[in-house]
Amino acid sequence: MKVAPGNSHETLKWYEKILMIASLPIAPAIIAYAGLASYTENFLSERRVRVRMQQCGRYLPLSDARLRIAEKGGTLIIENPTVSWDITHAW
Repeated sequence: MKVAPGNSHETLKWYEKILMIASLPIAPAIIAYAGLASYTENFLSERRVRVRMQQCGRYLPLSDARLRIAEKGGTLIIENPTVSWDITHAW
């Protein structure tokens, strides 16, 4: 039986069915790997920035920042560039 292309009743070929079934256990592993890789990259890049800022004398721990702002005044901008990961930038 021939069906027009794009029709929702189009049947899958046998090898497409096998590929779909075989990819079911692989897909979560690929998604987990991608999530872990991006989290690791974000963590390492944040670490590198912090180390570089410390080397240049531009890093201030939060306790010192609180004291400095309380004494001298100023503005502290907190940025959260990711939706659910615990990454924040303070400027």
